[in-house]
Amino acid sequence: MYVDPRHLNRKRIYPLINFLVFCAWLMLPVNSSAEIATLDEFKAFGEKFDHLTTGFALTGEHAKIDCGECHIGGVFEALPRDCESCHDNVIAAGKTSNHIQTNQPCDVCHGTGAFLVTAVMDHSITDGNCASCHDGVSATGKPPTHITTTEVCEACHTVNYWSPVIAVDHEHVLGSCFDCHNNTVAPGKTPSHIPTTDVCEACHLATGDASWPRFTVDHDHVLGACSFCHQLPNGHIPVTQECNACHQVPPAPWTDVTAFNHANVQGQSCIQSGCHDGVSSTGKPADALHANVSDDCGACHSAGGAFRPALRVDHTQVIGACTTCHDGTIATGKGPNHIVTNEDCSACHVPGGLWSTAAFDHSTVAGQACNSAGCHTKPTGHIETTDVCEACHRPWPDLWTNVAGVDHDQVLGDCGTCHNGVIATGKSGNHIDTSNQCGACHSTAVFAPVNQVDHSQVNGTCATCHSESTGHIATTGACEACHSTNAWRPVSQVDHNQITNVGQCGSCHNKPGGHPLTSDNCGACHRDFTNWSRVNMTHNEVPAGSCSSCHNGVIAGGKNRGHCPTTQECDVCHTSTNDWERTSRGC
Repeated sequence: MYVDPRHLNRKRIYPLINFLVFCAWLMLPVNSSAEIATLDEFKAFGEKFDHLTTGFALTGEHAKIDCGECHIGGVFEALPRDCESCHDNVIAAGKTSNHIQTNQPCDVCHGTGAFLVTAVMDHSITDGNCASCHDGVSATGKPPTHITTTEVCEACHTVNYWSPVIAVDHEHVLGSCFDCHNNTVAPGKTPSHIPTTDVCEACHLATGDASWPRFTVDHDHVLGACSFCHQLPNGHIPVTQECNACHQVPPAPWTDVTAFNHANVQGQSCIQSGCHDGVSSTGKPADALHANVSDDCGACHSAGGAFRPALRVDHTQVIGACTTCHDGTIATGKGPNHIVTNEDCSACHVPGGLWSTAAFDHSTVAGQACNSAGCHTKPTGHIETTDVCEACHRPWPDLWTNVAGVDHDQVLGDCGTCHNGVIATGKSGNHIDTSNQCGACHSTAVFAPVNQVDHSQVNGTCATCHSESTGHIATTGACEACHSTNAWRPVSQVDHNQITNVGQCGSCHNKPGGHPLTSDNCGACHRDFTNWSRVNMTHNEVPAGSCSSCHNGVIAGGKNRGHCPTTQECDVCHTSTNDWERTSRGC
């Protein structure tokens, strides 16, 4: 039975080959022409054998292996010469599981020098796409700086000229145009490009061919003004602002002018500009009112706001009389409270000026009170008075604000409403501390001097005004402790806490009749000002020899029944007021 020598166990074959070589050596005749006499000489003979004579040169790694690695079982002829017959992962290592897809012979790419190192890669023999190898592991893949794309390398690169890229298939670009077209990686916006965002694809087609200049402008990405691209067409009215002040930005129709900014029109009247002529746009209506005005629409109508109604009128542009408009229908006329007059409005009112400011001839209303015709009403902030204006104000034509003098009989409020130091003279810096009720003390007839003082309006103490009179007892300055503002004299009660000369009671108080003989120091015995009759007797204030003035059995205890008869004063014998029983003499 034939056995393919490539499938034999190599560990069993190697000793067999050596044995056969040894047998062959034994069969050689001694001293043959090869003169091989020993086993070593036989091996040397094999090493000198030129394998190229077989038609298969031993190069690279093939020259390093033993003969038996290939000549298994001593088979020296009819061995395969193609790589894959041996490199089939059985006899020798073959294609790995992650080998790129190809049906080509190994030696198309690999050499015998180093099998895993590809000397020349013929990309035309590969069956898969680039990314199956160029994944950064098997072979070089996209670098970190590569633009964001799909994995289809061949969409832009070629196997003949990998770099630089000649043409880019933009369908495989995942990032935005500006990721490349930033004038660094690839050409970007030129200096003459209109100011826009960096979103190229908003206007341009991402093709990369001759159709790139074709574009549709997305105005949402335009940063510059309209006039950077658009010029005013012939016949356009002269304007100063940008197009979008009036026109809509595409994709809305450009010709639809929805909001016209009249402030944009340069120095021409509404009709002269060729707009409000009744043809291009609405002009003056053919009515009696507009028949008497000039063609300057802007003199009355608002260009920036609502055209109707006319909120202001330039009366210099009005040709007719006031009553042509001011009849109460077309425009405001005389109100129901207007003073009775048949004069034309211009007799008092100034056309073109402030309507409420009238040059009024007061001589036409002589004999009437200022407010009798419903004319003059007091302004907000006026002091509280009656409505008799002329009591204080000068009559026309004098200046109304020149108040000749105030008739205080017409003033209803209190003095402080005017006399506050702003409207009129107020309290001086050295005025006593009081309320603002000036009339409590002052009179409008004679403001100074003050004839009477309403002390209920005084905030300070009495001493602020009143100084102590000559002969007044020595006290503090708190007058109100004893005196009353209702009745200054007589004093109804005395606050003895305000008396400063303590111990000098006699300066005010006179002892009543029948009072014991004592000094004038009342306070020595009478110590309670609230209960004067409660006495704490101090005998030091009693003169010698006057005991009986008190100790007489009436005011105080006198001689008892058993006292020895005597006419002497008590202190002749009783020398101690503390120990009355002790005497200096006996009876």
